[in-house]
Amino acid sequence: MNTVLLVLGSVLLCFAVGFVGARLQVRSLAEWYPTLRKSPLTPPNRVFPLAWGVLYACMGISLGLLLAAQGPQRLLCISIFAVQLMLNGLWSIAFFYYRSPRAGLVVVAALWCAIVWFAVAVFPISQVASFLFVPYIVWVAFAAYLNLYIVQHNKG
Repeated sequence: MNTVLLVLGSVLLCFAVGFVGARLQVRSLAEWYPTLRKSPLTPPNRVFPLAWGVLYACMGISLGLLLAAQGPQRLLCISIFAVQLMLNGLWSIAFFYYRSPRAGLVVVAALWCAIVWFAVAVFPISQVASFLFVPYIVWVAFAAYLNLYIVQHNKG
């Protein structure tokens, strides 16, 4: 299959997961999230969709490059990608839909591990696919810090 089509389809898949997560957050973002004590390092709300837009694009390009490549670990990498994408969507459900920063913290920790695992595993197949995950690794580490702060500074 054409690499461009694989990349475009993969980008759309990642944005679809982000879209579903965003829809599940709407009510909590309006009613619950503003009531939480947040880190002084918390960016303004408008930064999050921009950052995630870039990250979903990078994730999709990475997956598309992986799908177009050959390699002995290709199937493993696709599986790891699927796990991290599932955890990505699950975080929105845990943190915002269920309003559980503690559950969100567990999910974001697992997500960060899966992201790092993917970046390392895919490196021999496609260095570009691996490097496209570096901003994602950094952002999720920062998101984990923000999540941990909320757990530590809010009751329940």
